[in-house]
Amino acid sequence: MIENLMQSIRKWTGLSSEDIIDNEQPDTVFYTLADTIAFKKFVQTAMPKVFNLVPRTLNAFGQSLCKESPISQISTLENMISKLDFTIWAETIKTWVLILQNIQTENKQFLTDSLKPKFDALVENIDFADLKEALSQVSSDIDALSENINLLMWQYPAKLVLLFSIIPLAGNTACMIARNTFKHFNDVPPDILADILISLIKEIDMDLVSQLMDESAELARKLHTGAALIGEPGADALTQQMKSIFAKLSENINSKNVFRARQAIDHIKNGIWEAWFARLSGNYDILSQSISLWFDKTNQTIRQTSQLTAILDDLPDNHFKQTIGSQCQELEMTEIAEILNQLVQLALRLEQLSPEALNAILFQWIDALDTDAIGEISDKLASPLMQALAPIIQGIAPSLIHAFCDAMAGDEQFAIALRQLKKEFPL
Repeated sequence: MIENLMQSIRKWTGLSSEDIIDNEQPDTVFYTLADTIAFKKFVQTAMPKVFNLVPRTLNAFGQSLCKESPISQISTLENMISKLDFTIWAETIKTWVLILQNIQTENKQFLTDSLKPKFDALVENIDFADLKEALSQVSSDIDALSENINLLMWQYPAKLVLLFSIIPLAGNTACMIARNTFKHFNDVPPDILADILISLIKEIDMDLVSQLMDESAELARKLHTGAALIGEPGADALTQQMKSIFAKLSENINSKNVFRARQAIDHIKNGIWEAWFARLSGNYDILSQSISLWFDKTNQTIRQTSQLTAILDDLPDNHFKQTIGSQCQELEMTEIAEILNQLVQLALRLEQLSPEALNAILFQWIDALDTDAIGEISDKLASPLMQALAPIIQGIAPSLIHAFCDAMAGDEQFAIALRQLKKEFPL
């Protein structure tokens, strides 16, 4: 058979028997043939035809089928589909799974031993510098092709709209598939369903998950450390690069459009909330459930905070000092004070430039308050509130009053105000 094949190749290519390398060197034979004009012409002619063969066959068959009645079309397609044997595919998969299991039983490194040399050869023989350069060069060509395709599509807006309408259709189909899947899961009794899901969770290798988290944490730490090492004093390299990126972005984008888009998104979000609140106002059951859910989440947060504080209370003194003590010292209290200073300065500046604006804010807030309701709730709560707070007030008030008086002893304005207070409210 090999000899007949060699004779056919010699006849087709015009090569003599001396030109054909022995069949023990098939690669040499193949590349020798690849250099011939006949082989190149064959590939140039045959490959496009092979590529076009399947769609042309399907199209010709479809054109012929279109001439028939729908009943005949159904009969033809049913006949074709009935001849598809998916059982053989299942048997094939089953056979190769069994083979893979047998191989892994004998040699657990089979895939590694077999495929590693192939991947090594692939990586070693690819010039990634040339690949990068080629991709860089072709990017502009792809950009032009994309623009031409878009120009063509926008000449037919109706077709473009129909094309994009496939997206919600695909979403609807995915929802239907998920609905049907969940529907059958919901037919399972709760204990069995929980057992199934918990069994799946048990299959997760938490050692691998913890190793992944550890490697990720180390990667983030090294990134931070490396950026600090290669950066300038007081400014790491990553921060500097991000500043450069945002500077270039601000140069190339229309900031007005960005903020208008942000405003539009906020308005859209507000519209969604308004629609949701409108639904709540008309459905007391949903409103009650939403309020109950909010309180439940709040209670969970309170319980979590309580558990955390209990754990902190159990910390040994050395760990407590290292964590809470050191972290409290790291709080940027100076920055907080600076923020308060700036807010006060802004308020003073607003009062100087536009006192009516500041007054409007205060008056709007005060006018919006229901003073009658506030007075009524104060009358009802003042006495029990003071009784509840009496132990606390008795504990801290004397020291605070003495300290306040000592601090204000040398202040003349405070002395004047105190004398006026005694005059108005004699003891």
